[in-house]
Parts: sequence; structure tokens; C-alpha cells
Amino acid sequence: MSKSAEPDVLYVADTCGALLPDHVSRLIGSLKSTVETELGFHAHDFLTLAYANSIAAVTAGASYIDCSFLGLGRGAGNLQTELALIRHRLPNRQITGEAARFLECRRELARIAGREERSLVSMACGALNLTPVEETTLLKLADAAKVPESEAALRFVASGQDAGTLRADGAGAGWLVPAGSR
Repeated sequence: MSKSAEPDVLYVADTCGALLPDHVSRLIGSLKSTVETELGFHAHDFLTLAYANSIAAVTAGASYIDCSFLGLGRGAGNLQTELALIRHRLPNRQITGEAARFLECRRELARIAGREERSLVSMACGALNLTPVEETTLLKLADAAKVPESEAALRFVASGQDAGTLRADGAGAGWLVPAGSR
């Protein structure tokens, strides 16, 4: 058996989804000062705290967090990959066909799992602190450009634009046009 190139990681799992962020912070902080290995955190979303608990874990010293497409997991599920990407990985990144491939994988998984595939617009708008008016504008711009709304949301997040670019007349909506098709 060959040794993995990945570092040893001790994962803490909130299997029952009962922890609160302050509990996670204390637990990870205590482990961080006790063990000499990297820490990871696996959150379940029974109390809708998977995201808050994962942030608390990272803030307290965890190097890794687990997440899954559509939040798939036991019971109420796990931290949604979509939220982690939209909030922390996509802003100010160049995306081309990646958004479409990401959404296709998500759509296929939803079909296989019999899960609802919700739009990512509200999640993206929440991550960017956009108002309901700006959310409506994003939906209108996506419709006018004939771009699926979740893809438009991912493109807007990745563009690094601010809400000032969400004008109802479409001015400044260059972020809707995929790179290479201009």
C-alpha cells in the first residue's frame, strides 16, 4: 500500500448537526492546541448552521471543510458546495465553460438523487449583499440575455462587479457574456 501524498488530517464531524458556532470554535481551538496535525470539519445542517459552523471551524484553525453538491448528506444534509464556492472561491475569478459544467453536474446529481435544484440567484445575492431590487434586476438581465439564472448568478459573482453594474437597462452587463464569445 502506498502512502498518500495528502497530509494527515483529523476530521471533526458534527454528525447530529447539533453544535453551535461557539461550540465548534472551542472544540477546534482546543484540538488545535493539543494535536500536531491539520484539522478538518464536517458539518451537518440540521439547525441550518453548517455554513456558520464551518466558518467558525476555519476561524479557529481548521484547514479543511467538507461540503457536498446540493448539500446532499444524511438527514438535513451537509454544507452546500455551491455556498462555499459562491462566497469564498468564485469572486474575482475568470470562469468560462466552468459555470456551465458545474451547473450540469449539479443538475444531473439533483435528477439522480431526486432532489430539487434550486436557483443560485438568491444565494449569490446574499453573498454579495444585494437587495431584492438588485436580485430582480439580475433575473431580468439573465432572461434578456437568454442565460440560465444560476449561470448568470455564478458569472456575476465571478466577475467581481459591484451592484452598480446591475442596471435594469443592461448597461455594464459584460459579465453576462462568456469569455471568448465577445
